[in-house]
Amino acid sequence: MINIDNIKILSDEDVRKCLKISDAIEMIEFTFNEINSGMFGSPARHSVGNENGSLVFTVGGNLKSGAFGFRVYETFSSDIEHKQFVSVYDAKTGRLKGIIIGELLGAYRTGAIGGVAIKYLSKKSASSIGLIGAGLQAKTQLMAACAVRNISKVKIYSRTEKSRMQFALEMKQQLNIEIVAVDSPQIALQNVDIVILATNSEVPVIEPEWIPKDCHLSSIGPKFMGRNELGANAVKAFHSIYTDSLEQIKNYPKAHFLIGTPEFDQIQSLGDIVTAKKDINPGSTLFLSVGLSGTEPAIGNLLL
Repeated sequence: MINIDNIKILSDEDVRKCLKISDAIEMIEFTFNEINSGMFGSPARHSVGNENGSLVFTVGGNLKSGAFGFRVYETFSSDIEHKQFVSVYDAKTGRLKGIIIGELLGAYRTGAIGGVAIKYLSKKSASSIGLIGAGLQAKTQLMAACAVRNISKVKIYSRTEKSRMQFALEMKQQLNIEIVAVDSPQIALQNVDIVILATNSEVPVIEPEWIPKDCHLSSIGPKFMGRNELGANAVKAFHSIYTDSLEQIKNYPKAHFLIGTPEFDQIQSLGDIVTAKKDINPGSTLFLSVGLSGTEPAIGNLLL
């Protein structure tokens, strides 16, 4: 951590050392309640760019206490080391409290949202996960899932054998549960309670017939028309569909992959379930993560 004129500048290493995924999950739950009570601003993201890429801004936070701020990241496809940062301002005085540079805070934030979805949408008895993807997002999603459910077994698949083997070894040591690397996405989905898709794939990574009966599925990766990790035909397998931000899902720079389908009009707010603190109807559930603006500053403030 660097401190300049009482402004803290934190890195991924600070996030790794100081932020617990359980605390991030608790903050996301609190945020959903604040949004529904009108105390938290969470507008859709906006961007500026050219043919090479864009700068994308998400802004929001608690309007009367705590903090607000923004996150900015770029979508350029160059070989540079991609960086993003989150700024946190005091909501009472407007003072800049700190900046968090790196990708880990965003991954924890997205993982925590996924954890809240699993807490409220999956079966309480859920104990097994089929995970597609072996990157940073997959790690934080799994960490969050294990924080809200008593997970005893995970099957992990990614396109590269080396990456899925390394993921299984690392996360088994970190979480102290059985994690098995498997040779196909179909095997990963067999007889599991929860499915997590955390890829960068531009094409669907699973077939509808592979989806376990009465499971919960969280999709973290791309959801644009023509670039989506979950096919629109697979969505028909679920009894109910949720997202973390209805405003965001309707205001993508690119069209959402479900626009024009009957399922698009069936998407519900995860925040409504969290606020009501009620069990949902039994059956299969789908969570489409899109990113809840303002949650990065909220968790960044907690970290600071």
